[in-house]
Amino acid sequence: MASQAFVDIAATVERHDLWRTLGWADIRFRYRRTILGPFWLTLSTGVTVLAIGLLYSGLLRQDLSAYLPALAIGIITWNFFNTSVNEGCSVFIGAAGFIKAYTIPLPIYVFRLLWRNIVMFLHNFLIVFAVWLFFRWELSPILLLSLVGYALMVAFVLGVVLLFGVLCTRFRDIPQIVASVLQLVFFITPIMWLPSALGSHHWVVEFNPLFSIIEVVRGPLLNQMPQPQQWLIAIGCTLLSLASGLAFYDRYGYRVAYWL
Repeated sequence: MASQAFVDIAATVERHDLWRTLGWADIRFRYRRTILGPFWLTLSTGVTVLAIGLLYSGLLRQDLSAYLPALAIGIITWNFFNTSVNEGCSVFIGAAGFIKAYTIPLPIYVFRLLWRNIVMFLHNFLIVFAVWLFFRWELSPILLLSLVGYALMVAFVLGVVLLFGVLCTRFRDIPQIVASVLQLVFFITPIMWLPSALGSHHWVVEFNPLFSIIEVVRGPLLNQMPQPQQWLIAIGCTLLSLASGLAFYDRYGYRVAYWL
């Protein structure tokens, strides 16, 4: 007998038109009657990147031409991860009305969330293009590996959201805990600072798996090949996340409607 998790995922993939439509509707609803629409978020993120880049490059004594591109990609990638995980904790709670009224696979709401945030990520990627137009660092075919890295990150987030989406439906205190932990993780992950700032202690960041997950996206875009161990860590974390999320959903997913 097939796992319920795989059955629901397969049904969700088959009904891609539904979660894509819902994702687009979420974006339109959030930014309706605005002039710039979702580009308001792009503008806000761009101003943040510029302000932090100018300030911290001086404080950390970093070359702005190397620091700002890394910062821009790091913040945009982190925003995708952070937003997806935080929203993922309430993905089923927020859709309680639909879940109780319609019989559709629960992963549709997860894919709806991921699609919405992928679209926003692509909007924000215009910031990286703008930074490149200014600094013009060298590009090579290596940058195509960033697509592989981003696919790993999306798969990693999928597993995390499946796990916490179900868990937070039962225990409503967990979203606050997750938000607090992510704030701490942001400061200990090389996003606003670079591993080179640690000097001879740069090896410390290798103990932070999120660094590897971000670096396999950021490195190729900066024409830097991620280390083999970073790929191994990113792939290992993704497989572990997917296995945990699917197993937890398979065990407790049917209870979500009762917990809402």
